[in-house]
Amino acid sequence: MSAVAYWLCSKRLLGTELEGNLEPMIVIIPPGVSLDRHFASHKGAEFGLLLDGSLEVAVAHTTRQLHAGDSIYLEKDIPTAWRNPDTTEARLLWMALK
Repeated sequence: MSAVAYWLCSKRLLGTELEGNLEPMIVIIPPGVSLDRHFASHKGAEFGLLLDGSLEVAVAHTTRQLHAGDSIYLEKDIPTAWRNPDTTEARLLWMALK
C-alpha cells in the first residue's frame, strides 16, 4: 500500500465512458491527517463541497476553515496543504472541470 492510499481515499463517480467536462469524485480524509500537497493533479478550475466533517485548506498563503456544507472554488490556485483537525473523517465532493 502506498503512503498516498493510506491517508486518502477517493472514488470516481463517473466511468471513463461517461467522462465529459466534469470529473467528480468523493475524497475522504481521515481524522487528524495533514496533507502537504493537493490530492489532485488537475490544473484547471475545481469545485469542492464538504459533505461531512471539517477541513483546513491553504491556498495562496491563506488558510481557510471549511465545515460541512461549505464550498470552495479554485480557478487557477492550487492548495498547498489540507488538514482534518476533527475527530471524524472529512468527506468532500470534489469536481475537476475540464
